[in-house]
Amino acid sequence: MIQPQDPAGQAENGTVRIVLRDLVYYYPNINPQEEPQVSPALNHVSCTIHGGEYVAILGANGSGKSTLLKCMNGLCPPEAGQVTIYQAGAELDPARPDDLYRIRQLIGTLLQNPDDQIVGTVVEEDVAYGPENQGLSPDEVARRVEKALNDSGLSALKTRPPQFLSGGERQRLALAGVLAMESPVLALDEAASMLDEGSRHALMDLLDELWKQGRTILHITHNLEEASRAQRCIVLFRGRLVFNGSPQDLFIHPDLEHWGFRINPALETVHYLAQRFPGFQPVSLKAELVAESLARYLLQKEVLQVDEFLRPAAAAATPEVVSTLEAAAEVAAEVAPTPAAVASEVSAAAAPSAKPPAVHCEHLHHTYLAGTAFAAAGLEDISFVLPAGTHLALIGPSGSGKSTLVDRMVDIFRREGKTVGVVAVDPTSPFSGGAILGDRIRMQRHATDEGVFIRSLATRGWLGGLSRSTQDVVHVMDAMGKDIILVETVGVGQDEVEIVHTAHTSIVVLVPGMGDEIQAIKAGIIEIGDLFVINKCDREGADKMERDLRMALDLGRKKDEGWDPPIFKTEATLGKGIFELVYGIYRHRQAMEERHVFEKRLRERAKTTFLNVLQTEVMTRLVERLEREGKWDQILDDLVNRRTDPYSLAERLLMKEFPAGMY
Repeated sequence: MIQPQDPAGQAENGTVRIVLRDLVYYYPNINPQEEPQVSPALNHVSCTIHGGEYVAILGANGSGKSTLLKCMNGLCPPEAGQVTIYQAGAELDPARPDDLYRIRQLIGTLLQNPDDQIVGTVVEEDVAYGPENQGLSPDEVARRVEKALNDSGLSALKTRPPQFLSGGERQRLALAGVLAMESPVLALDEAASMLDEGSRHALMDLLDELWKQGRTILHITHNLEEASRAQRCIVLFRGRLVFNGSPQDLFIHPDLEHWGFRINPALETVHYLAQRFPGFQPVSLKAELVAESLARYLLQKEVLQVDEFLRPAAAAATPEVVSTLEAAAEVAAEVAPTPAAVASEVSAAAAPSAKPPAVHCEHLHHTYLAGTAFAAAGLEDISFVLPAGTHLALIGPSGSGKSTLVDRMVDIFRREGKTVGVVAVDPTSPFSGGAILGDRIRMQRHATDEGVFIRSLATRGWLGGLSRSTQDVVHVMDAMGKDIILVETVGVGQDEVEIVHTAHTSIVVLVPGMGDEIQAIKAGIIEIGDLFVINKCDREGADKMERDLRMALDLGRKKDEGWDPPIFKTEATLGKGIFELVYGIYRHRQAMEERHVFEKRLRERAKTTFLNVLQTEVMTRLVERLEREGKWDQILDDLVNRRTDPYSLAERLLMKEFPAGMY
């Protein structure tokens, strides 16, 4: 599968990093005019590497993988064709000597043989070599060296001479030197070839984390399991680009053996399953993940009698395939829905939808602090759909981290290419009537993103945690076609709960050490929260707050909607827990739709909106008329001097304004 790419095409973030146009390269001392029978190392290769992509480059020995990488960074000028690297509006060409310094700042390269790029007499000196030559300050050099040594697992060996390191340790040292440069593009040539199994997995986790931070990853490898982590795979065969597509499509491609890949039992299993079950695509070659992929495939096909369905496939299968089929049957049995649930899903799928899904995530994996001693799995193979037009509300006290949470959630939604509207409500001064709209400052990095619209509002004295015009702004953003609308409200008091009538999902944000243990158990807060977030969970008291909150929810929450509000612990500044929170939003939306509660909430929201508008209009027009007739000041004087009371006065005005039958 070769997918043609427009060399001038743009990545999702609008930046093209590397464009290869019709590259031809011959090894030195080969003259194609005199030796026409010799094929070039690269034979008219064209492709585009977008900024922020994770691309695996595969192929047999001698296929041109390393040569392709060296053409990108200027080590091997091509005989024909062109490499163009786009950065900050500039077009850099490795064939121009004046551009080489900037290109090598842009692309950090890890060569196949680590000894080719180790120059220091001790480990930390070697890692510092690149940053020092960039002219960085000693403090910045020290920071980068410490981080690179920590990420590569060499902190304990920083004073050791390189000649006393093992082959795997030297490879990690070369990697640390590249990481310390903090280049936006990382190009790794067989980076894991000399590493043990544990170090290889740590390296792959580190690459995942660097990619999530926005780096572009180019990973040359023979290992298809390593390639499964990439967004896209490029396969070279005898100098030609023969495949450009997803890892899932590569795993089941019929030409793998012809291209030089060894067909091991894992690939045999995947190929057998793909032939027996059209449309099946595994997310990995690991046996347990292949089994889970097959189980999901069966459930999507609404296969309820899994054992009977799989029995014919096992009749002529290898032991590895039979083992996978058995594991898939076990997984499917654990998560298989009841027939009623299947019927409900089928009905929901058949119902017409006005808008496509806003967020569709498949097989999402996330590891916190990957590549370190504190690595922890955050998400493992999560798939979900979030409908377009979803309104989310975040409620919490000042300083609880609501704006940072919103900022991180916008990141996730924008990675899906979805548009986001943010309504940030700030408190109004009771003295000056002004408000500092600080949420725009905290979300400044999204200010130039055309897919994000941030509107700040002041409460102007309105209770309920909202401005009077908040609902109107939400409706306008919905009409603008925003896929996700986030409303950040002020306060977390008992009365500041009006947001429940505006949002589809209400998220209450609390933080340890600010008195929220008491606030959290107040009736209003318990009843409006669909999800609860304990932000800044690294603070002392977070575990106790979680226990107290769970106890309050168990005692004081009505479960008539069939939803037990989950509690999430996050550290928004580090991005910890945000993926789980987004997944929780999806689960809530799905649960509400399955129980038909979502329709009820829409009716309640419409009712509340109408009543608010009606109340405002009636009151405004009545006061304006009283002022025109000169009666307003008299009414205030009567109230101040206690000649009447507010209730009696309101009763008389209503009796006068509305006909007897109507009132």
